[in-house]
Formats: sequence, C-alpha cells, structure tokens
Amino acid sequence: AGKREGYVWVQDGRFVKPVKVGIGSTDGAMTEVHGEEVQEGLEIILGEQRQESGDNAKSPFMPQRFGSKKK
Repeated sequence: AGKREGYVWVQDGRFVKPVKVGIGSTDGAMTEVHGEEVQEGLEIILGEQRQESGDNAKSPFMPQRFGSKKK
C-alpha cells in the first residue's frame, strides 16, 4: 500500500485552514495522523454548528434544490 495522505481543518484566528497530514493506523473510530504542523493537543475542526432555528434551520448535509424558495 502507498503512502496515505489527507487534510484536517484547524482554527486560524477567525478562520479555519487545511493542514496536510499523513494517515496512519485506524480502528474505525480513531485514526492516527502525523505531519509537520501536527503536534499532540492540536485541536481540529470536526464540523460546524449553526445558530439557525425554526423555519430557517436546515441540515448542511441535505441536498438543496435550486430555484425553490419558501414563500
């Protein structure tokens, strides 16, 4: 098997940035990553939290239909 690489997202001030990592062993729930910018305790972004509620709430994982707007 070849060298496996990927990216993780980390906080960079008010924004997030991708950090290139090598992918190591995994047990399906936890995966070892390593790289130049990776050190123990590095906090990575796993998702986003939206503050919307009610009729404006929608899942970022649900496909959106183009051209359809709620009135």
